[in-house]
Amino acid sequence: MPIWTKVYFIAFWPFLLCVCVVGIAKGDRPVRTAATLLLALMLLASPLVSTIEFKGVEVGLAATDIILLIGLTWCSMRAPRWWLIGMTSLQLLMTLGHASKLLFPEMSRLSYAIVTGGGAYFQVILLSIGTLLAIRSRRSKAIRSV
Repeated sequence: MPIWTKVYFIAFWPFLLCVCVVGIAKGDRPVRTAATLLLALMLLASPLVSTIEFKGVEVGLAATDIILLIGLTWCSMRAPRWWLIGMTSLQLLMTLGHASKLLFPEMSRLSYAIVTGGGAYFQVILLSIGTLLAIRSRRSKAIRSV
């Protein structure tokens, strides 16, 4: 395995935990909901990911991706924020990766792995942006009320 893939996997979990904990602690309701969904389902999927070989459609991973897609879609419908819609869009793309593997079983294992997991870092980045915007909004409202 190339060194960049090891760094990619090792750095992801601390990044995810930091962003989600700060989001849950300091974010508004959409940030807290998205952070809780993302953290809970990533933790749920983590035992599955360690055993995945990406030879066929990974049913457990697909199920957690679908649940996360439904949760993020629900959250986006209730609070249409651009960062949240971006997270939902990335989740839709990753979920469609499972459908593409189902339709095209000859898809390479690497392609399937990239399509179904490549957007996770970007989702965490969007969540951190949402958290920063929520903190900034709260501060500007506090300044205006004084």
